[in-house]
Amino acid sequence: MYRYRISFYFSLFIFISMTTAVFADQPQFRVDSFIPQRFTDLELKVNGGMNSSGSRLSENQPFVSAYRRYENRRNEQNLELGGEIEKRYEVIPRFYLFRSDLLADFGREHFEDVDDFKYAITNLRKLESEITSYEYHIFNSYFIDAGIYILDDLFLSSEEEFSIDYVNTAWPSNDEDSYSRAIVANTLSENYQSQNEDINRDSKRYTIDVKLGPGWGRLYEGVYASTALYMIDELQKNSYLIKMPDYDQMMRLTEIIYQYNMKHIIDSRIRRIEALTAICDYLKSENIATELDPSGLVILQDVWDYFPRVSRKFGYRLRVGPVLSYYYLSSQTTTKGTIYELSTETDLNFPATVDTNLISETITHSYVHSKDIIKSGGLNIEGEYHEPFGHHWQLDGTISIATYFKHEIKYEDDLISYLPNYSNRHFERIYKYKDMYTGDLTAVITNIINSRTSISFAGDYHIQHHRKVTTTVFDALSNTFIDLSQTMWDLDLSGNLEYRLAIPTTLTLSVGYFFSSGELPQGIFIEDDDNYNYAFNASIEHYIF
Repeated sequence: MYRYRISFYFSLFIFISMTTAVFADQPQFRVDSFIPQRFTDLELKVNGGMNSSGSRLSENQPFVSAYRRYENRRNEQNLELGGEIEKRYEVIPRFYLFRSDLLADFGREHFEDVDDFKYAITNLRKLESEITSYEYHIFNSYFIDAGIYILDDLFLSSEEEFSIDYVNTAWPSNDEDSYSRAIVANTLSENYQSQNEDINRDSKRYTIDVKLGPGWGRLYEGVYASTALYMIDELQKNSYLIKMPDYDQMMRLTEIIYQYNMKHIIDSRIRRIEALTAICDYLKSENIATELDPSGLVILQDVWDYFPRVSRKFGYRLRVGPVLSYYYLSSQTTTKGTIYELSTETDLNFPATVDTNLISETITHSYVHSKDIIKSGGLNIEGEYHEPFGHHWQLDGTISIATYFKHEIKYEDDLISYLPNYSNRHFERIYKYKDMYTGDLTAVITNIINSRTSISFAGDYHIQHHRKVTTTVFDALSNTFIDLSQTMWDLDLSGNLEYRLAIPTTLTLSVGYFFSSGELPQGIFIEDDDNYNYAFNASIEHYIF
């Protein structure tokens, strides 16, 4: 009996070993099965949008001996046009990414405000304001990430980002009227003031960020293997597939897709025709698919042009090195206006007699030049990890930790008043941050439900700690104040649903939740500050190529 047990277990062991060997000889083809030796692509996006919004707030506040009515109306229109170009190039020893964004924005905002306050029955204070503003905004940025591998997975890299921002805001109609009335000792005092201002502001902003240092790890593009899997899925759904290809056949199909993607042809239509012809010939020669009619060819063409929508990167990359940042904002604000004021007193015993205490008209003209400068220097550690789980799931994560040796913010204001009297004032405030560090953790998990629909969930956690030293300079007087240590953190959660209305057109619905918490030093005390909000957004994207 004992010998039979030994024989049974030995036979079971041999069977499992042979089965494992058979499956080991025929591994399952996955997105990360094909490692491209070279990767390059060019992507161009053009986007635009129009927005119109309005709001109205009305409050009535009755008190024991007073009454207040407040009303606020606001409407806004916005027109936006932008574009993005991205060029990626990567071979085994080198990688390179270039991205540029351009955004033009025009907006109009109209604001009306009424505040009535009655007290002691006969007294009244009323304030009315109406503001119309126009804003032009142009934004342009450039980003370069380049590196070279020097030993196995060890590489040297640099990241540079530069952006320029220009904003012109005009308030050609800024009206404010106020009226107050009070009765004291049988005397009625009234004051009326009307103010009209024309304001124009020009702002220019420049930012430069540089990161240098060594790194470890590699990232690969899974777009080629994913495209092959999409093609097989679509052919199977539409009954063009005779049999499922094995691992070697999928590798060969992916190789064909890869080689034709790498071909340099001026007319992309020629490359598409040659690629689809080669794919059809291969599927037919291996008896994988039937003879494709025009409908089947369109299926392959749609996959070639528009799939996959979700990035299918795999691998990891870790970097460490110094980070330098410089931020400069300069704005000039010119204000011209007129202030008219009238004050009267009336003896209620003799209401026909009105005494005018003040009647004046003042012309104002002022100029403000503001500068904001931020300088940062520190050590940064960042990493990214990408993993495709099967054909329908994708995990992407990034982490960044930075400690700063220097972080300084400087605000300067020079105020020059020309009318009614000349004056020149200088204000300066400097924040120096000590013991400062920041941390970011982001994770995105995506489920590719089918060729039309995908859903993703994202989470971002950010934390910052510092101790701030504030120096204030007003004309020739200065004051320095040291804050207590401060820690702030926030959590941003979002969900996105993408649905293809047509092959190149995608509808995106997103919902988000944001929560932030921090300690705000108030003198020698610490005040907790918590904020949260919800957001919902819907957008449509159309891909040109």
